[in-house]
Parts: sequence; structure tokens; C-alpha cells
Amino acid sequence: MREIQEARKQWRAIFDNHTERKSLRSAVGLRSVCWKIWLLFPDFDPATYERTLSAERSAYEALRSSFVGAPEDTDGVNLGGDPLAEDEANPWTRYRKDEELRREIVQDVERCMPDMPHFRDPRVQASLREILFVYCKLNEDLGYRQGMHELVAVLLWVLGGDAVEEGVQEEEEEEDAVMKVVLDSRYVDHDTFSLFQVIMRAAKAWYELGEEAEGRGRPPRGRPPIVEKSRYIHEQLLVQVDPELGDHLKALDVLPQVFLIRWIRLLFGREFPLPELLEVWDTLFAEDPDLVLVDYICVAMLLRIRWPLVEADYSTALTLVLRYPSPPAPHPPATFVSDAIHLRDNLTLAGGRHIIMQYSSREPAARPSAPAVSARVSARTKSPLGSPTRFIPGVQLDSVISGVLDRGEKWGVQRAVGRAVADVKKNVVVFQQQQSAQWAEASKEVAREEELVRKSRALSKRLKHDEERRKLLEKMVGLSIDGLEQESVDPAGRKLALERLREVRACLKDGTRTVDVALLETVVPALVPLPLSPPPPPKPAAYKKSSSTTVLVKPAVALMAKTPGSPPGGFVGTSFKNNSDPDFLTHKPRSSLAQSSFAWMLGDDPSTKAKTGFVASGGGSGGRKGSGEVRREGGEEGREECEEGFDLGNMGTKR
Repeated sequence: MREIQEARKQWRAIFDNHTERKSLRSAVGLRSVCWKIWLLFPDFDPATYERTLSAERSAYEALRSSFVGAPEDTDGVNLGGDPLAEDEANPWTRYRKDEELRREIVQDVERCMPDMPHFRDPRVQASLREILFVYCKLNEDLGYRQGMHELVAVLLWVLGGDAVEEGVQEEEEEEDAVMKVVLDSRYVDHDTFSLFQVIMRAAKAWYELGEEAEGRGRPPRGRPPIVEKSRYIHEQLLVQVDPELGDHLKALDVLPQVFLIRWIRLLFGREFPLPELLEVWDTLFAEDPDLVLVDYICVAMLLRIRWPLVEADYSTALTLVLRYPSPPAPHPPATFVSDAIHLRDNLTLAGGRHIIMQYSSREPAARPSAPAVSARVSARTKSPLGSPTRFIPGVQLDSVISGVLDRGEKWGVQRAVGRAVADVKKNVVVFQQQQSAQWAEASKEVAREEELVRKSRALSKRLKHDEERRKLLEKMVGLSIDGLEQESVDPAGRKLALERLREVRACLKDGTRTVDVALLETVVPALVPLPLSPPPPPKPAAYKKSSSTTVLVKPAVALMAKTPGSPPGGFVGTSFKNNSDPDFLTHKPRSSLAQSSFAWMLGDDPSTKAKTGFVASGGGSGGRKGSGEVRREGGEEGREECEEGFDLGNMGTKR
């Protein structure tokens, strides 16, 4: 807050030395008055200020009474309606939305400018909350977005610092009455809200989210406007003044929205200290209240650190743009606005080169922009000029010049023609040099494209070869597995299968090894038929107990192995995998006649069974033990005893 004498002195310095807005660009002193003149007041006449301020302050007072008048605590307050109803007209629904909005605002206000004790004052924080809440309620289509609180904080800081306390009684003139109205400390919040609204008329689109525009009575958007604005600054404005820097940032994949969103939304509030930021805002508001220059200020800031960016990698470049280095004293941040004005009026390579050399004394290399090079590359086969050295042959040019000089002597214009010819020669040389550089760049592009095509073809060929090699190895492994799965494989077949597996292992170990196709063409020797020798003595089998006698039930596999009618090396020597019978795995062996329900046809009476080898006699060591248990002796005795008896298994097989 200012003393009345100091405020009067600076007020008079403004209106005694200046008669229009444009001359206020160099004014110092009451910054809040200058900002109001640039943004709020319709003209430079102080007589109109009181009327304008009265209308603005009354409007804010009415809005604050309407929006902030809601109770902050529901204890003992009857809002009416059903608290659980989801109707938009329900006052409880509105209250819950307001509370959520307040929480978002309070979260940012409490951490606003933590290094400045002024913003830890509860009264200052309450003012910030009210101003932001009223604006968000007035603009519900936008709501609250992070960053708004820092714009309001700067405005509140400036207006509060220039305010004059009420009740000061001194001898005053008529102009002092206007000054006290403009700087009245009771209306700092009101005037801050009015200036914030004017700034947000241009900055509101920077805070909009594209996906939230749909469903609010507005057409759907694609990307958020701030992202499109960032891409426009990078891909249009920057490329026109410095294509090398634009291509370098694009090659590093430094997305413009990563740093430009913060630069633009906060009006560079995080990039410069507060005293220097206020000078930037002074120049910006004086030159462009509509904030169109913001785009060009961003380009000027990138050109100012052009050389560190061109030589930087991804992490270094990102650090530079996110922690922008403060300009040295001879060129304070306020000069970015003048650079932006120059770029707005000279959006060319020459305009960008002027800014670069002004602060670095290093001239960037002249080269065509990326779109021009791409156009030449695409039309390289259709160019009617051929090689650039053939554009204007030197011999033909000399003959033309000589003829012009001879006739010029008669006409008295030899001197003028001589100067023109010298200019033509100079321009032709420059043009040929530029054409040569352009064609060299185009040739490099062609070479890069041809190299990519060659690598693509080589890769396709390699993939095809690897696929064929994989199929050969897969086939070799399959043959090896088939050979080893055979139950009666001979040593030669087993050796061949192992050789194939060793070959597969060697090929997998060495990716450049050629597959030995001869191992795939080798024929496996035929299996040797098994000799028809008598079957070995059967193992003890389980006995089935009946009411009259005990009958031996042999396993089905043993009966099938003893079947003499089976071809040698047929069923037993064939693997399950190669069997063509689809029901082979689920096929059950056929029961012998002795095990069927027709066993009575064999004469199964007790007197006959007593004579067979399946039923032991009544006495001796091989006789009955216990009730119905029979023990057979092993070895040859068991075989003879079985041959002398009646073998139901053999009978069933020989049918």
C-alpha cells in the first residue's frame, strides 16, 4: 500500500507528461493505473474513470453476493430438497459442486508463490479464493484450471501495492479525488477481478480442454486449443524464421506443448522473477492488449537460446526450455516483446537471422527449409532444368553480354548496361551456388531413400531364408521323433535319428550353418521281423473266482502278443503315431471265448476243469491252498503243465 503523497506524485507524472496510451510505454510508477488504462478504461481521459470503475465494482459485488453467499457449513442449515437426489435443480447438488470447486481452488491457493510471505496471509488467500470462485461460477463451461491462480496473484499483488488507504484527509485538488477512486484500497479485489476478466477474454481458450467441449452445447473438439496453438508456434512460426532449429527440436522429439503450455497459460510467470515479469507484462499490455504477441514472444525466446538448443541432446534441450535461463542485464526479458514485434512484421529467414545475430553475433547457416527440400526430392525426376550447372552456360552468357555492350556504345547506355550486367553475373553466381546446395541436399535425400529400400529388400530376403531353414529343421526333428517312437527300432534307425538331432542342435547353435538336406533324404532301414519263437512263460495272473471253480483270466495284452495270426513286425512294431486307424487308441482287445458268455459250449463242467492245467489237483505240493487259491510253479514245469492242459487263450486265438 502506498502513501498518499507518493501516489499523488506518480499520478501527476503520468497525466502531466503523457497525453495518450502509446506514450505510456516508458512510464514508471503506478503500474496498476497503467494496466487499467491499457486494459480497462475506454480512453485516456481521467474524467471517465470513476464511471467505468463504479460499474465494474458494482457488478463484482453483485456476483460475489450471489455466488459466495452459499453457506460453507451445512450444520444447522436447511437447504431444502432431498440431499440424495441427483437432480440438477436440487440445491444440494449445486452445493456439492461448489464445495468440490472450492477444494480445487484452495489446493492451488495454499501453494501459490511459496517463496513470498505476502501470499501466506489469510486475508490475501481469502481474496484469491473469492475472485477465482466468482469467475468459475460465472464461466461454468470452463470451470477452474490450474494456472489461473497465478495470474490473479500477480494482479492482486500489483493492485494491492498501489492502493491508497481510505480515510486519508488532506488538502486535495479535483484530480486527487479521481486518483483516490482509482486507487481505493476497499476495491482491490473488485478491480483485480475486472482486470482478470479482460485478460481471460483472450486467454480463456488456452485453458479449454478439447474433450470437455462436447456435451456443453458446443461443437466437439479434437485436441485442446492450447496443443494446437503450441504446434502452430513450432511447425509454422519457428520453421519460417529458423528451420534448422525447428527440425532439430522435432528430431529430438521435444514436444512443443510440454513447455509452451506453461509459458502461454501463465504469461511467462514461471520463466522470470516477479520484478522482470512485471516489466514484460507492462510492455505486452501496452503493445497488445489482445495478447496476439504471445506467440511471437515464444518464438523470440527460442531464438534467444538457439545455439545451446542446436548443440543439445534431448535431456539438455528439455532442461533449457523448462528452466529458461534468465537473460543478462543488457537485454532484460522485456526486450522479448520488441523482438516479437519485429518477428510479427518480418516473419522470414532474414527476420530470424536478425534476432539471432543481435544476441549471439553468430549467423546461422543459410539453407532451404524442410518443406522446400521435400518438394524438390519428390520432383527430382520431373525437373526440366537437369543439373544446376547447365541452367545458364557461361559461354552463352558471355556472348549475350558482348552483343549488348556493342549496341550499348551506339545508344549511349554502356555504363548502365555494364552495371546491370555485373548485377546479373553476381545474381547468377549466387543462384547457381544456391541451386548447387539445394541439389546436394536433394541428392542426399535420394541416397537415403535408396539405402532404406536396399535394406528393406535384404531384410525380406533374410527373413525368407530363415523361414525355409526353420521348416527344414522342423521336418528333421519330426523324422527323428517318429523314428525313436518306434518300439522295435533297429540300431541303424536310432543312429540316423541321433544324427539328425545333432544336426538340428548344430544349426540352432550356429545361425549361419547350412542344413544338411542329405539327412532328410536318407531312407530308414526296414524293421526286421521278430522270430516266431514260443512266447515266454506268462507272469502270474489274477484268478477269477466262480461258484463252482476258479478260472484264470489272462490280460488282453498278453493274449494279443501270443496271437500267432498277427503278421511279424505289424501291430507290435508300429508306433501309435503312424497307425491309420482312428479308433486305435480307444480300441479294446477282443475277449476270448473262455471269457465270454458262451463258455458253456466248451463243456465247462467241474469234472472236465479238474483235468486242465488251469485247475490244480486236489493233493500234493501244487494243490489247493485255502479256499479257491491256486499256485503255479514257474520254469519248464509250469510250461509243460500248461501244454498238457486245455489253453483257452490259444483256442480263442486260433479261431
